[in-house]
Amino acid sequence: MRNPSIASVIEKNKISSDNALTFAIDLQIYDIQRDEFVETIRLVNYVNNLQIDGQQYIRFPFSFDLQEDAGEIKNVTLSLQDQAGIILPYLIRFRGAVGSQVNARLITVMPDNSTAVVDFAESFTVLSSSSANYVTSLELGSENPLSRSCPARTQMKDRCSFRFKSIECGYEGSLESCDLTLTGKNGCRAHNNSKRYGGYPSIALARL
Repeated sequence: MRNPSIASVIEKNKISSDNALTFAIDLQIYDIQRDEFVETIRLVNYVNNLQIDGQQYIRFPFSFDLQEDAGEIKNVTLSLQDQAGIILPYLIRFRGAVGSQVNARLITVMPDNSTAVVDFAESFTVLSSSSANYVTSLELGSENPLSRSCPARTQMKDRCSFRFKSIECGYEGSLESCDLTLTGKNGCRAHNNSKRYGGYPSIALARL
């Protein structure tokens, strides 16, 4: 993980300060079965909601636990106090949210108590998850580089290789899902986004 900024360290070590340090997270839910982005959940571990970079973050108690075992990759456990059952349905529906992305941000809350600035951020992938006694736990870690395909993109005739709503996809409309086809009922043409289709419809099919 990258070191916090100098300003963050100074604030953290002050006996008294008008600014508070805390964490905010972007939980980007990903449907690994359908290979598509679903939704971003924005939470902040603070006493009230906050505006961060123009986005509304909802107050929600959570904590990080760093585990370092000799000879093993460093993993982080994110524990969310989910008494209202807000996070658990996503785990049930999307296979434990495995493969989803968590962007953790260390933030400084301004004296107005409603806005915050980001001091540093780190991204993790959800490796596994569990839920018990109203606590949802996500094991976070870096993606194993040996599991990545090379090249990263595969040329396919009838399937887009871009993640839905990614930078490459470029879709910014109101539809919440895509079947990654060109001509399907929920495909790129249905989204008026065929120019950004990441497949290769001109590939000829081999006949044996």
